[in-house]
Amino acid sequence: MAYQLPILTQKEIVIIYGHFLNILIILVFGFYSVASFANYPLTIEHAGKKPVVIKQKPKKVVVFDLGVLDTITALDVEVTAVAKGVFPDYLAGYNTSDKAIAGSLFKPDYAKLKDIKPDLIIVGGRSRKALDKLSGIAPTIDLTVNADTFVPSVKRNVLLLGSIFDKKQQAKSLWEKLNSKILTLQVKQKVKVQG
Repeated sequence: MAYQLPILTQKEIVIIYGHFLNILIILVFGFYSVASFANYPLTIEHAGKKPVVIKQKPKKVVVFDLGVLDTITALDVEVTAVAKGVFPDYLAGYNTSDKAIAGSLFKPDYAKLKDIKPDLIIVGGRSRKALDKLSGIAPTIDLTVNADTFVPSVKRNVLLLGSIFDKKQQAKSLWEKLNSKILTLQVKQKVKVQG
């Protein structure tokens, strides 16, 4: 006797289809969340004395460098606190009493930073002297741009920030746009000097 498939009602088909979609959604989002955490821990080589290990994607980030703040903002990363300072119009949202609370570039507010409990602190240029003390509060990296290798330093920082915040593709795209502008300026400068 041959086996016959049961005849399903429309309601039973809808229920089975619903279960199938639920399983598919769980598999897709499960894979996505595993993939998004696959980059951690990260060991960051930076301008500081020793590498820094970042165990997971930083959620509370404190920034003491305007160039880094600009890049992080372009990558759509939320910044918890920044050093007080003068910000260009497009970064003016950070010049508020709830964001500009980390002290100054030259004198971080260590007590406030301990209260914030950041996952990552980023210094550069003027604030790099505080690296050792800040490292006692949270993982701290120095992304000072090297004046002798300016363009490669900027590229490295953009791509590194993309890795840290799990935004590699967005960082790559950002770098390509920035590099295009740099090349255009270099050509204009060369024409100006020759002409």
